[in-house]
Amino acid sequence: MLQVKDVKDGMRLKLYDKLIVSEKNGRTFYNMKVELPDGTKKLAGIFGKTQNALIEAFGAETDNWDGKYVEVEIDPRGYIILWPVSESTKIAEEQRQQTQKESLEDEEIKP
Repeated sequence: MLQVKDVKDGMRLKLYDKLIVSEKNGRTFYNMKVELPDGTKKLAGIFGKTQNALIEAFGAETDNWDGKYVEVEIDPRGYIILWPVSESTKIAEEQRQQTQKESLEDEEIKP
């Protein structure tokens, strides 16, 4: 399971696979696999603010969440909240990273 020690505020994680629904002691639990930036894969609890935000951003059909990105927030009580990252934010970040990479490559070429 994803724990506070595994993440930092602002870290981006990738959701993958399908929502896992399980029951224990009469309670229903929702979990989804996430991939950390280093490639480590963990199971994250999907409930409360996270669940509501993901449904609002990506829709109630959880199969559509596969491949989407979330950003970590650790609240003052030590709970992990996963906020959806919009496609436009993701595209802008990828473009910024590509521009930085090209800029570094240009500097390496100059004598």
